[in-house]
Amino acid sequence: MIDDPEIHRTVLQRLSAGVYFVDRELRIVFWKHGAEEITGYLSQQALGHQMTENFLEHVGSENRRLEGDDLPLNAALRHGRESDVRATMRHKEGYPVAKERIPSIPPIAEFLSSCNT
Repeated sequence: MIDDPEIHRTVLQRLSAGVYFVDRELRIVFWKHGAEEITGYLSQQALGHQMTENFLEHVGSENRRLEGDDLPLNAALRHGRESDVRATMRHKEGYPVAKERIPSIPPIAEFLSSCNT
């Protein structure tokens, strides 16, 4: 019962945080309602996007657009542990949101994203 992917999905959907997961190709495979509220992007607009597109427009402390290895998820994947990169994402309408440390833990993300297949 604890290995049931539907239980995992239901628990995640009921959390109040904005959560998303990517697959090995950095394609968004899970986009929680909280992420919709924070970013303005509905799940059907976010699912399938690759994080390399940087459609969330992460910017650093100097309001410089982050790209490549400077993106929090890429940093976590490169080092194989939670990222300490601090970034601000831009809302769909262009204003900054969610300035915080963005936890990106590859083994957990990989496990949970597999629950969506």
